[in-house]
Amino acid sequence: MIALHNRPMSSFCLVMALLSLSFVFSCKTNPPDAREELVRSLKGADVNGYLFATKEEEDRVTTSLTNPALANPVKLDSNNSLVIGYASVKDKKANSTTTLKAEVVKIDNALRLHVTDIDGHKLVVDEIFTPRVCPGEPVFGTLSECFDDFNCKVRPELQCEANRTCKSLLFDVDCCLKDGTRIEALMIIRPTARRCLVAFPFDVDNLVLAR
Repeated sequence: MIALHNRPMSSFCLVMALLSLSFVFSCKTNPPDAREELVRSLKGADVNGYLFATKEEEDRVTTSLTNPALANPVKLDSNNSLVIGYASVKDKKANSTTTLKAEVVKIDNALRLHVTDIDGHKLVVDEIFTPRVCPGEPVFGTLSECFDDFNCKVRPELQCEANRTCKSLLFDVDCCLKDGTRIEALMIIRPTARRCLVAFPFDVDNLVLAR
C-alpha cells in the first residue's frame, strides 16, 4: 500500500525536476539582447530614440544604431558635428568585435566623413565630400527630382568605382529648386560587392543639410 501511494508522488517530483531543468536550460541559452550589448559598449553615449538594425552574414554580424534626426534636414554649422550613428561589427572567424562611430564634421568649410574605432581610439575613415554644384539654372521642382537625377546620371558610375576600390565615395550635392531654395545633400555611395569589408556599416545613402 505504501508503494502504491508513493508512486504518483515520485512521478510528480520527476516531472517537476525535468521542468525545472528545462527552465534553467532555456534561461542559459537565451541570447543576450544585441541592442543592449551595443549600447553598453558605447559607454554613456546618448542614443535614446536611435533606430536599431542588425544583419548577419556568412563571416560577420553587424548591429547599428542610426540617428533618427537624419530623416529631416539637419542644420550643420562650424561649431558642431552630425552624428550618423554607432555600429558593432563582429568578425565570426577572428571572434573579434569592432565598435564604430560615424559622423559628419565641418573642417575649414569642408564637410568630411569621420568613422572612429571607439575601442581602438583611432580614426579609420577620414574622407572629404566632393562638391557637385548646381547647374547653370534651377531645373528641379523637388528634392526627390534632384536625387533621382543624381541616381540616374551619376551614381551608377560611382557605384562601379566603389565596388572596384572597396571604398565608400562621398559627394556633396547642391540641389537648386525652381522656387529658389538651395538644399545641400550629402551622398554616400557604399560598396556592394561581397568581397568588400565595408568600413561604413550604416544603411544611410542621403544626408540632407539645411542652409
